[in-house]
Amino acid sequence: MPRRLVTVIDNQTIAISGDYTSAAFEIPKKHSRFALSWVITGDGSVKFEVLTTLDAIQYNCDSTPIASDQTSSSGPETDGKDEIQVSLRPCTSVKIRCTETGATSNVTVTAKLLSME
Repeated sequence: MPRRLVTVIDNQTIAISGDYTSAAFEIPKKHSRFALSWVITGDGSVKFEVLTTLDAIQYNCDSTPIASDQTSSSGPETDGKDEIQVSLRPCTSVKIRCTETGATSNVTVTAKLLSME
């Protein structure tokens, strides 16, 4: 199956201490490795979490964020752009949650999920 790129968060403003959870995206069978890339603007900081499900009803969050303390000056070029590889536990669909953690300013986030299988 070819790689699949999905925009999971599209230019979403997240308020101070708020969060945004993406719509659910189906995970093709045998796909467990993904890359999440993002662009952050604004003066806050964020963390990204993965929520998975087997039944499309109850979504569970892994205990460790996949990325935290990300800002508009994070990333290899200090421009708010970065990516990380993500390995998922077995699931049928996934959601990405982004939470503003700096408690000082709103942020705007765009994030894309790319299948690595």
